[in-house]
Amino acid sequence: EGTFFEMLSRATHGRSMQLHQPIDSVIEAMDWGYTKPGCWKAYAPIGDGHWHVIAEWKFRQHTPEEVAAGIKQRRSDHGIGKVSYTVGDPSMFAKQRGESIAETMGRHGVTIRAGDNERELGWMRLMAAYRDAPDGTPWLTYETDACGYSLRSIPALLADKTNPEDVDTSLDDHAADTDRYFVMSRPSFSAPVHTEPAYPVNSWGFWKQW
Repeated sequence: EGTFFEMLSRATHGRSMQLHQPIDSVIEAMDWGYTKPGCWKAYAPIGDGHWHVIAEWKFRQHTPEEVAAGIKQRRSDHGIGKVSYTVGDPSMFAKQRGESIAETMGRHGVTIRAGDNERELGWMRLMAAYRDAPDGTPWLTYETDACGYSLRSIPALLADKTNPEDVDTSLDDHAADTDRYFVMSRPSFSAPVHTEPAYPVNSWGFWKQW
């Protein structure tokens, strides 16, 4: 009772896919953490609006320089070619003085754009991504062998007791937060709506359609 992502499970959203390398048009997302864990993931487009998480990394007590180096190493390990963009936790851009976490990572080769931290809308968008597309496969899936942290921690999340539209933040929500930044950086996950073109009255197209 109280499970937040009821539709998500290893059986339904875990897949083993051998994508052709180098894998291009990859989008990365990350939730920052130092004392608490952080999380980085790589999302690959696999056609028809579907996305597949090909890699994840849960890290803790790493400096921004070390995280940037770790991301670049994992890009190489997983055959990632071109990265479209990397969206990150907005807290990475906060600073009192000096250089922000995002700026430090940018200097070390990983450019970050600020994510949208709208929580309730983000969770709704993530739930939509976990639903089946018209072809019967969820819009967002995970590489089974590479994404054990996500497939374990996200289904275990519970709703907040005072706000059922939000996740209980006392639980391990870093993998889910990373997915939330990803989906909020993309158009909504839904089948395209096909509409008939509007032809001028008495044109050939008008009478053919009629």
